[in-house]
This record gives sequence, C-alpha cells and structure tokens, in this order.
Amino acid sequence: MKRSVVAVLMVAGLSACFDDPTSSLRSGPAAVVLDRSAVLLINGDSVRIEARITDAQGNPLPISSPSWTSDDPTIASVTPAETQAGAVVTAAYIKALNGLGAVTFVRFSSRGVSDSVRVTSLPLSVFPTGTSAVTGTAAADTLAGGTVINAGDTLVVTAPNLQRFDVTAGAGSVVHLGAQVPYQVSRTATTIKVVSRGPYRGPVTVTNVIISGNPAQGTADLTLDSLTTPDTVTVARGRFRGTVTQRNGAFGVNTELKVTPAAGTKFRDATSPSNVFLAGTAAAIILVRTPDSIVVISSANYTGTVRISNIDVGTVRFDSLRTAGATTINASNFPGTVTNGTGNLLETIVVRGNGLATFATGTAPSVVTVNGLPALLVQRTADSIKVVAAAPGTAAVSITNVIVGTSTIPALATSAALVVNATTGEADEPGNDLPSTSPTLAATGTFQTLHGAVTPGTDVDDFFKIVLATPLRIDAVGRFRGTGAGAGNPDIDFFVVRDLDADDNVFDAADFCDEFGGTFAEADCKGATGAQPEFEITQVLPVGTYFIYVNLFAANGVTVPMSYQMQYRVIP
Repeated sequence: MKRSVVAVLMVAGLSACFDDPTSSLRSGPAAVVLDRSAVLLINGDSVRIEARITDAQGNPLPISSPSWTSDDPTIASVTPAETQAGAVVTAAYIKALNGLGAVTFVRFSSRGVSDSVRVTSLPLSVFPTGTSAVTGTAAADTLAGGTVINAGDTLVVTAPNLQRFDVTAGAGSVVHLGAQVPYQVSRTATTIKVVSRGPYRGPVTVTNVIISGNPAQGTADLTLDSLTTPDTVTVARGRFRGTVTQRNGAFGVNTELKVTPAAGTKFRDATSPSNVFLAGTAAAIILVRTPDSIVVISSANYTGTVRISNIDVGTVRFDSLRTAGATTINASNFPGTVTNGTGNLLETIVVRGNGLATFATGTAPSVVTVNGLPALLVQRTADSIKVVAAAPGTAAVSITNVIVGTSTIPALATSAALVVNATTGEADEPGNDLPSTSPTLAATGTFQTLHGAVTPGTDVDDFFKIVLATPLRIDAVGRFRGTGAGAGNPDIDFFVVRDLDADDNVFDAADFCDEFGGTFAEADCKGATGAQPEFEITQVLPVGTYFIYVNLFAANGVTVPMSYQMQYRVIP
C-alpha cells in the first residue's frame, strides 16, 4: 500500500509541474500582430504576410474565421492561405496589380480584432515618348553601331496616372540619359521636356518620381528615388535652329558671319556671354554681340558646323548648341593699310589701323612679319607700326595681336602682297663698305637708330664713323634676322674699332678689342657672340676717330641681302 501512495503522489506532482501558471490570467483577443506593416512591390510581384492574435498579455490565441480584404483590389489583391483549426498563425499572399504606381491597404480581422498593412504597387517604368521639335529637313547624326537618327529630336517624359514629377525649384525630378543630364526645357507635374547634349541610345531614368496617395484611404504620397524605362530610346543632340549668314565686311569677301537666334531664344551679352566657336575650342572673333545677333570673323579659312554657347531658350540656359549644317567663312584680312614708299629693302614700312583696328603695345605687343620674317621695329603706337623688312621678297604682311573692338585677334594678314626690293642706291649703301667713305655719326648721348644691309659674297662689311672730341664711351646694339646661329640664321657681328696704325681701310688684330688679342681695351667686347641681339660696350675711350664695324660673319645658307638695325650712343 505504501508504494502505491507514493506513485499517486508522484503523478500528482508531475501534473502540477506542467500546468500553465498564467492560465488564470488569460483574457480574450486584444490585438493583431502582422509580421510587417508595409510592403513595396513591383507590379506583378507578390509577398507572403503572416498574422497572429494575442491577448492583453501578448499570449497567442487560436485564430478562427480569419478575414483578409483589400481596400482597392485594382492596386493589390490578397489571397488567404489555409488556416488549420486551433492554429495561432495564419497567412495570405498580397500581389501588386497597378502598373502605374499606387498605394492601398490590405486588412486582416479575426475574433473581433483587426489591423492593416500598407501596400505600394510600384510601376515598372515611366513612359517617354519621342516628339520632334524640328521643322523642315533635319541633318542626321550617327551613333556607334551605325544607327542614324534625325538631329534636333527632343524627348518628352510623361507621368502616367497616379504618378507625378517633383517640380521643386533647384531640385525635384531630373531626367538622365545614361550618365548625361540633358537640357531641361520645361517641367510640370505631368511632363518633362528635355533636349539631349549628344546622340544617345538607351533607357531613360527619372529621379524623384512621386506615387500619389489616396487621402480617402488614408494613404500618403510616396517619393521614389528613380524609375527607369524598360525600353531603349534613341535621341540626338539639340541643334541650333537660328540662322548663320555669311557676308562681306571691312575684313574682306565672305569674312563675316552673322548669327541670329531662333524665335524664343536669346544670346547672352553680360554674365556668361554667348560665344561662337568654329574649329576646336577657340572662340571666333566677336565684332558685335547683342541678345539678338552676334557678328564674328575668323583668322583662318573654315568650313564646318558652328557652335554657339550660353543660349537662353525661354528660362533655360543651354551650354551650347551646334548647327546641323556646315558654314564657310574666309580668313579675315588686315583692314588697315601697309605702305613702303619706294619699296626698297631699307624703306620704312608703315602699318596703320585706319580707325578699324589698333595695335597692342603692352607685354604682348603687335609684331609685323614681312616675307616670313619678323620685321625690324622702328616705332610702335596703338595706331601705327613702323618697321624695316629683314629681307627682300613679295608676300602678304602679317600683324599679330590686332585689336578690333574689344577683341584681340592673334594674327591678321593683308589681302595684297607687299613688294620689297633688294637694296640699290639707298643712302650709305654701298658707300659705307670702306672706312674712308663711311658716314659720320653724331656723337649723341641718347640712342640713335639706323638701318643698313649686307649681302652674302658681295657686301659683307659696313662702317660708321664716330669722332670723339672728348673721352667718351661708345655703346652699340645690333639686331638682324634669325637667332644668330644655325642654318638659315645668319650671324652678323658688331665691333667698335680704331685704325691704330693709320693704314687706311685696313684693320689689323691690334685695332680690335683686347679680348680678341688686340690692344684696344673695351669694357665688354661681346659684339661677336653668335647671339641675337649683339651688344658692344666700350670703356671710356681717348679722343680720336672710331668706327662701328658691322660684319656678316656667317651667312649660314642665306643668299639674299639682309637688313640689320643698329642703335648706338656716346656717353661719359
């Protein structure tokens, strides 16, 4: 008997251990617990959602007669899963059905309690439609792969029902063509019109697309980061639709282009002004720029498309637009005059702007080139330049840094050739070939400028006499064509000499400076360095007769006569 009592007690004890100690605290259903409160689905996709019922203490309760409903079955459908009797978990499948993008709620209820899940049906894409802004015949662009498309196409992206675009100023919805952000011509809540910056083929992406909520259902708007088209769109770069007219002007025949904007567009003439570009990135030379026209010239012949920058199309500023067709412009000629008197080599050539152009006189001054060589400068002002040609010949004259209006033109050339003859019968040429017949220079303390000429093989020496009545120093500077060394660059030397032994017209080594082994002391005997220019600076010299001796040391392949410029002064 004792053994049986123990067994009964043990069984009773085990039963007590497995009783639910909270069973006396349980109440009826208090809440629905969903495994998610909101879902985002691409149109056509579905998701499983689970529901539980709990009491006030959070204890799960059996589910009975579960109900799943959709506020708007056109946006999202709901299909309940089978629920076993006494189960504490039930489920359903929610499927997005609206391809335009919309929001609704799916609701669950059981045993007097309910809750809902927000369902957003996302569209697969936005729907762009190509429309042509081109009137008449459009030029064609070719994309990689050989696809040919009409230039000037625009792209209109339309937001379908329940979608709209964000029109926040400075932000909002933006159309992307791959990595390119095209020009946005206009943007409303329903359409965005863009013009491509270059030929493009591929999908279109729009950022910040708003999915409209339904206030009646209590759903708020939802902004998506971006949506992309599923289909490929082909579009060309925008084209300049104004006119580009070639015309004659002060710079010659067909040397001006007048660019006029299309209706509704304007050029900029102040902040970020409009420019006209021909070849490459160098802007054409602007003569006139107003909101309604730009007149340009070019320093070189050009045939091709024309690009215009900073164009206002309504309220939109286009970085640049290019013409569809080619335009031809002739190189502009120098609009002033070039004269050279008798036309001989040592005649002064006078270049004048005649009110149509001026010359640069600052750190990058205008330089005159005659017969392909920089001319020897005599005088330069803003209105005229005087030079001496470095060699004879017949060719157009070129002038650099010519100022026309507010533009500095890198170079302009004359339309007609200038004839420069070899030296014949000019003052002191060839009379200065010998010391005995050389001209006497004034012993003045300010630099004086004179020009002479030498000819390889026939006239290689020139002499200029200076008589010192008191001990003085002689400074001489020589300039000539080329660099002073190398093929095509003659070397002309400049010396100060004295005929110490008075053997007329003959200069011995002793007659030169001491640096050449002579007895004639100079402060700096550098008139024979093979450099350009040459400098000859003496010490204070005793009273006597001296000569500046100009010698064509080496022609270095040059066979024609050549001029030189010598500046000298006599100072204490």
